[in-house]
Amino acid sequence: MTDVFDTALTDIFLKLGSEAVFTPSSGDAVTLYVNKDQAIGTQGGLDAGRVIVEDTIEYIIADIGREAVKGETFTIGSAIYTMCETVNNDGKTVLVTVK
Repeated sequence: MTDVFDTALTDIFLKLGSEAVFTPSSGDAVTLYVNKDQAIGTQGGLDAGRVIVEDTIEYIIADIGREAVKGETFTIGSAIYTMCETVNNDGKTVLVTVK
């Protein structure tokens, strides 16, 4: 029996996401849908800090079977994004910073 949440999650990524190709450090590339966005945060405190803007990509774990590893890439159109670090893993999706 298919999990209703998994089906809904897949539908959301298909409708709102972008088609991408995940290229692991070894093995075959995988086509999947991702949500590319930007995360905004601060560094160094609110008084003398600075604003940090980082590109992020969120993907469904089941699409690649695991968390991406630093250095692996996601290609969206002609743009190649290299995975830097995991921001969040909720067991269904992973949000990573990319450059």
